[in-house]
Amino acid sequence: MDADEHDIFAGAADAYDEVLAPAIFDVWAAEVTRRMGTPGGIALDIACGTGVLAAHMLDAGWTQIIGVDLSAPMLERAEDRTPEAQWMAGDALDLPLDSDMADGLACSFALMFILDPIAALGEMARVTRAGAPVVVSTWLHLDECPGFAAIVEAVEAVGGPKRTHLLRAAFALGDADDLAEMADEVGLVVVDVSQYAIEAEFRSVDDLARTYSTSLGLDDADSAEVLQQELARTLAPWMRGDEVVFPMAGLILEARSS
Repeated sequence: MDADEHDIFAGAADAYDEVLAPAIFDVWAAEVTRRMGTPGGIALDIACGTGVLAAHMLDAGWTQIIGVDLSAPMLERAEDRTPEAQWMAGDALDLPLDSDMADGLACSFALMFILDPIAALGEMARVTRAGAPVVVSTWLHLDECPGFAAIVEAVEAVGGPKRTHLLRAAFALGDADDLAEMADEVGLVVVDVSQYAIEAEFRSVDDLARTYSTSLGLDDADSAEVLQQELARTLAPWMRGDEVVFPMAGLILEARSS
């Protein structure tokens, strides 16, 4: 994903933090941080978004956190969240970082949006010292995440396939063997690729409609209202009163730099 596409979501950084972070990304960030092992020294958060993962790294005891992202709005939100960390504009395909400078690195739910994920993994290997942990999370394929598939169905019904290509891209790296092979290709020593799942809990269909209508450019009054109606229809199996609760399953690659 290039910088312009990234800013499709960056324009909704507030909604991302208010809706998606507590429902999905906080829980995953805690697990990714745990998989990084004993904290200490410099930890990198690559394609950091609004800094959810970096905040967990800091709380875990990593001494210095550096977050890198293409999007200025996302970085601004990250700095507001965790001013103690260092935030840096940069491309995952050409990280503005010295080789062998990090004691740990994580990339959470971003690799699938990068134009050349193998090259990005190579950059991650380059900037971590030998033996340092590299932890990467991705979602399973869309058909293995039916609740999110229902969101994609609703968005596509309102805005057409053009509005869902980035949503679908989020599920492009859902094969454990493929992920391990990509890591191996750039010289990372693969320790494990395992599945992990959470229950994503959203306060309401309205929250989801607001998040996706804003981030995907469907925020005129008519489209937003229709999207809310479509989401209420497609997400009906996962409604618990006003709340929407469905499982989200993904992969966690644990590797070491060589």
